[in-house]
Amino acid sequence: MTRILFLLSLIALVLSNPACHTGKVAAPMSEEDRLEWLEDSVKHAVALKKQAMIQTAITAVAETREVYSNSKNDDAADDPAIWVNIARPEKSLIFGSNKKGGIEAYDLSGKKTAFYPVGSTNNIDILYNFPLNNQQKTDILGGTNRFDQSLDLFSIDSVTGQLTDIADGKLALDTTEFEDLYGFCFYNAPSGHFLFVNGKNGLLRQYALKSTASGKIAIEPVRSLKLTTQVEGVVADEANGILYIGEEDLGIWKWNIEAGHNTPPTLIARSGADNPNIAFDIEGLAICKTSATDGYLIASSQGNYSYAIFDLSPQNRYIGSFKVTDTTHCDGSEETDGLDITTTALGKDFPNGLLVVQDGFNYEKGKIRKQNFKYIDLGSVLQHIEIWQKRR
Repeated sequence: MTRILFLLSLIALVLSNPACHTGKVAAPMSEEDRLEWLEDSVKHAVALKKQAMIQTAITAVAETREVYSNSKNDDAADDPAIWVNIARPEKSLIFGSNKKGGIEAYDLSGKKTAFYPVGSTNNIDILYNFPLNNQQKTDILGGTNRFDQSLDLFSIDSVTGQLTDIADGKLALDTTEFEDLYGFCFYNAPSGHFLFVNGKNGLLRQYALKSTASGKIAIEPVRSLKLTTQVEGVVADEANGILYIGEEDLGIWKWNIEAGHNTPPTLIARSGADNPNIAFDIEGLAICKTSATDGYLIASSQGNYSYAIFDLSPQNRYIGSFKVTDTTHCDGSEETDGLDITTTALGKDFPNGLLVVQDGFNYEKGKIRKQNFKYIDLGSVLQHIEIWQKRR
C-alpha cells in the first residue's frame, strides 16, 4: 500500500509540475517523456494492486549492488545466471546481464567482483563441462548482445570465475530474420551441445556448438520455430528433452525437442489468461530439478510482480504462485525480467540452494534506486511447494 500511495503521489506531482518531481529545479520534461513516465507509473500502481492478491509471500536473504547505468530510471538489469563453483560452492558467482553495458559478476553476499563491458547483453545462461577443443572440460557463459545483434560466448575460469571470450569470430545473426535478439539458453543433449536464441518477432532458432582446433566455439544452425508474437524467456529441461518458451502476451509453450523436427509445441494450461494468478508479460523461466527427471518450472509474471510454479510432469500442472516482499534489510522484487535457480548447497547462507531474480524496481529506505538482483533461499520456495502439493 505504501508504494501505491507513493506512486500516486508522484503521478499527481508530475501532473501539477513536471519539472519539479525530484524536489529540485530541473529542465522541463518533454511531453512524450512525461506521458511515457506517467503510463509506466500507472502500470506500476496497477501491478502492485494485483500483486496484493497473491497470498504467499517470500523474502530475499540478500541483494546485489546496483547495476551500472547512467540513470536510476534506466531499465538496465535483466537476466541472472548462477555459476556453481563445484570445488568451492561458497565461492560461486552470480552473473547478471546489463542491457546498458555488458555483464556483471557478484559473489554470494551481493558484492560486485567484476564488470565486462561487452555491449547490450540481454539474456544469459551457463553450460557446464563443454569439451573445448574436443578434450578440455570447460564451463561456458553465453548470451544475446543487442548492441550488434550477435551471440557472446565466454569460458569461465574454474578457480576465479573470470570470463574469457571464446567465440569463433563475431557470431552475428541475420537481422533480416531476427527483428531483435532477446532470449537465450543452452541445451546439453545426448546428441551434442546446443543453444537456443529467440527474437522480438517470435522467431526461435537452435544452433549446434562446434569446438574449433584453435580452442574457440563456432555455431551451426539446426532448426527454427516461429511463434506469433514476442518471445523471450526460454529454458531447457535437459533430462526430459523439453524446451519451454515464454510468449509474453500468451503463455508458456512446451516443445519436445527430442521427438523430431516436425513436432509442434503445445501451450501449457493455466500459463496465461486462463490463470487469475498470472498477468502478462510472461518473462523469465527457470528449471528447479528435485531429482533426475522431476522438478518445477518457475516463471516470472510481470503484470502482477509474482512467480508461477508448474511441475515437470507431462501435464505441467500449475502448483501455485508467490511474491517476494520487503524485509527491514532488503526490499522485495517487482517486474522481474530474468531468474535462475540452483539446487546445489552454496555454503552456510544458502544450504538449500539459491533462487536469483532481477528486481525492476529496487528501493532503499523508500527511495527508488538503480536495478539489481535479489537472492532467495530456495528452501523457502520448496517449503511452500510442499504445502501446496499436500493440499491437492
